[in-house]
Amino acid sequence: MNRRFSAVKLLVLLVSIIVLTPCGAAFGQQSPAEGARLHYTIIGFTVPEMPQVERYTLQIADGTYIDDRNFNNHIIKTVTSKTNTIMGRVPGWGKSYTWRVTCTGHLLPVVKSAMCHFSTISSAAVDTGNYRLRILKQAARYSHAFVFCDKSRTLYDIKGNAVWYLPVLPGEVGEQSDIRDLKVSGFGTITFANNNSAYEVDYNGNLLWETPVPQQLNNGRPAEYHHELTRLSTGNYMVLSNEYVPWKWNITPGGDSLWQLLPAVTVQNKPIGLPGPASPVMCFGTVMEFDAAGNVVWSWKSSEYFRQISPVRPGNLHKYLATHENSFFFDEQKQVLWVSFKNLSQVMKVQYPAGNVTAVYGNMTDSIMPQNALFCHQHAVKTSKQGYLYLFNNNICHAAASPSAVMLAEPSDNHSEMKKIWEYAYPYKGDYTERRKKAGSAGGNVIELAGGELFVSMCEPYGNVVIVNQQKQLLWDAVLEKKNADEKKWEVESSYRFSIIPTEGNLEHLVFGRKIVDN
Repeated sequence: MNRRFSAVKLLVLLVSIIVLTPCGAAFGQQSPAEGARLHYTIIGFTVPEMPQVERYTLQIADGTYIDDRNFNNHIIKTVTSKTNTIMGRVPGWGKSYTWRVTCTGHLLPVVKSAMCHFSTISSAAVDTGNYRLRILKQAARYSHAFVFCDKSRTLYDIKGNAVWYLPVLPGEVGEQSDIRDLKVSGFGTITFANNNSAYEVDYNGNLLWETPVPQQLNNGRPAEYHHELTRLSTGNYMVLSNEYVPWKWNITPGGDSLWQLLPAVTVQNKPIGLPGPASPVMCFGTVMEFDAAGNVVWSWKSSEYFRQISPVRPGNLHKYLATHENSFFFDEQKQVLWVSFKNLSQVMKVQYPAGNVTAVYGNMTDSIMPQNALFCHQHAVKTSKQGYLYLFNNNICHAAASPSAVMLAEPSDNHSEMKKIWEYAYPYKGDYTERRKKAGSAGGNVIELAGGELFVSMCEPYGNVVIVNQQKQLLWDAVLEKKNADEKKWEVESSYRFSIIPTEGNLEHLVFGRKIVDN
């Protein structure tokens, strides 16, 4: 016992000697690094683990200090932990802070690290004079949740405070980038799509993975990645892409059909628009699966299916409808891939890895505009824990119809039909028709939470994001707004999607880059 105690005293003496050295030398490498400039206010503090330490106490002071007296007089945060990793939060953007960790144990005297310094860097994304997430109804059950917003590239707490933003990635992401599908992965990372590419970054903004350098596909066009990127439990990445294939088109432009304008058709090197005299090249959606090295390990091409079916070729004419592939969900347990095609108002069920289409739900007529009552121009298809299909129904087939979150039950046999078993429409006031004259109806998504509640992000031109239970009670409600500098007023700002980190524990895994067991 005496020898053990003497060894501990010697360790303390050695640590006490180096504790006065500059930040980063007290316990070895620490995080955040000395002088770090951070794009977040919730911070993962780390010091090397030490023997015999029972408690690590983090102290944060507002300002920059190098002496105990001034530091102690300005402490704004104290957090204790049994481990050498501590999550702490600072109150503001564009400010400087000083921090240190104190180690204690019943066999140890108090041991303090050197004082370290960092600052938080503001951005237009988190400037409360530019964007704000205004809370209309405070959350109760999910009071420790956080939400990502595509439009502002920002992570907010459930009270509407910005705590993180996606930094500029030179050559990849800028201040004005149109970010989509910003969300946390099960690997404690962040994935998103932007400008025909898709990316994975860590909490610190370091680029971990990106879709391969666009390959030259059919007719010399580069690959295009869009809408959605998901990291699978295998570590692989699944993403939507496009395929351009030759397509014979025998209908004269300018006929009766609105769709003869073909907004998704590219002809040779002409811009998107009307087809020319040559054989047009059509854009079809694909689903690509890559490994961590960027190798294609699996793919599914919708063109191989659409060549065969009548909704794409009404009256057996070689006519193309802009199918607009806009979301997917891979049920890894059942090995089923769900793919949404907005402009057809269809959702396809695809067997993985065979690639066979086993079911198609939604508009099944040969008419161009959808006539079904299930959903119209939908987004964000997923399946629930109970096996139901759910999605965001943009519902634009009728101008006065409201967008909604919809849950559907698959037919039990070949003779029955899919049924709508639950639907929630946000109780907007006013005329939907007038609202939709001001903007389109892109985006929107739905995410099932642990208790069966649904996290719903509204489509354009609406800016609301809500949590609603199965009884359709509104549990949380917020709206994204942007300041109109010219008119000096706040206006509703639409975001393609929001996503949610439901617990502070999940956030901690993201902060420290750990796997998230249940997101």
